[in-house]
Amino acid sequence: MSQEANSRFEWPEKFASANTLAVPRKSQEQLNLREQQRYADFRRNLFKWMVTEGKNPRAGDGYSLSSLSEHSSRLDQFLRWLWNHEGRFTVRVTQDHADDYLETVLRESDYSKNHKRKTVNTLQILFKYKAREQYGDHDWDPVTKFREPSTPRNFTDYLRPPELDKIKSAALSYGSVPPRNQLSEDELDFWQAEIAQRFGKPKAELDEEDWMRANSYKIPSLVSISCDVGFRPCEVNRSRLGWFRKETKEMVIPKNESSKNEGNWECYLSDESVELLERWEEERELYDEYENTNAVWLTREGNPYTAQSLRDLMRRLFEEAGMSTEERELGWYLIRRGAGTIIGKQGVLPVMEQLRIKRVSTAKRYVKTSEETLREAVNSY
Repeated sequence: MSQEANSRFEWPEKFASANTLAVPRKSQEQLNLREQQRYADFRRNLFKWMVTEGKNPRAGDGYSLSSLSEHSSRLDQFLRWLWNHEGRFTVRVTQDHADDYLETVLRESDYSKNHKRKTVNTLQILFKYKAREQYGDHDWDPVTKFREPSTPRNFTDYLRPPELDKIKSAALSYGSVPPRNQLSEDELDFWQAEIAQRFGKPKAELDEEDWMRANSYKIPSLVSISCDVGFRPCEVNRSRLGWFRKETKEMVIPKNESSKNEGNWECYLSDESVELLERWEEERELYDEYENTNAVWLTREGNPYTAQSLRDLMRRLFEEAGMSTEERELGWYLIRRGAGTIIGKQGVLPVMEQLRIKRVSTAKRYVKTSEETLREAVNSY
């Protein structure tokens, strides 16, 4: 269909009155009226492009009207997830958003492989449309197309044990400042300017709390616990103080706060994590943004962490550790995969319990057989 025909396109009356073009009810519950209108305009423009030229723009070949309903449902499900994890409404979807969705939601979900593949297809159509609108790149290579063989494959990128150790060390050194009483006058002036810029305050208004925050235990506790329990980004986002039982060195996620279990999840914490968490809990009581929330960790802006803000933090930790970011995924899942691979040396069941995984096939992806184990096996008979 030509662009001229596209501009004259009118929805069939029966289709235009159907729910496919309307903002779905679940999205209406999340959005205010102006956001709903913006989303409705976006949907209409996207679907119009899909049926007029989306399949093959050069030939003017579009998708059938009957296929839009399924694409609409999958797209809306993805965008509701995006709004939750970004903490705001947006239709500016990035490739990182799409990859994070595949990894954090679909990868370990109970959806069929057919549904997962179709979701990838819907997102590929979305990126193709974004490129046409000149605000995106449709050349998206998904982290997975859900076409892997029945035997689970291992991860291509994760933090190896030495790298996990470097990231934990980087969390301790990242943003730290020396004690005030050990600084010369010139050094004190330098660090005051550094801290003032970091927190957006005039140097004259800095107080003891600002110096304490500069040496905060927030990031060290977040990283250490993530290394213990393999936090998903969504779990960091909704983590609560009540999950942690320091006396028994456990993290317990209640059934009603977990989307992936029929009962409570119980995971073990290291001594190091418990000590860092105790220091952080004592420190967080000093900050106003935590006064009316049980959230364990908030960003500097006072918002819950999202997959993107955790990705930004991971990049900074890589740089602090002197690790190259070239050809690395940099998502928070690097820690989860690394932790799971270490736990996987104990077998599938410990991985399922500590990483909160329901499917055996998913847990098997974390289990790697070492050369030493294989050599012992072949020499045992």
